[in-house]
Amino acid sequence: MESTKQQKEGNSGGSMGSKSKMNLMKFYKINKKEAKQKLNKQKKENALDIISKSITKPF
Repeated sequence: MESTKQQKEGNSGGSMGSKSKMNLMKFYKINKKEAKQKLNKQKKENALDIISKSITKPF
């Protein structure tokens, strides 16, 4: 009886750990996606700034 009880407790504990890791991965993916979007936005703004400066700049 004792070994069966320990196995059940061990399994439930392991699955809880897996769930928390899944949540961490989900947050990581969301944060990574947001960071990538911000970086792309900055690159576009920088490109527009460079173009506008080169147009207004006298030769």
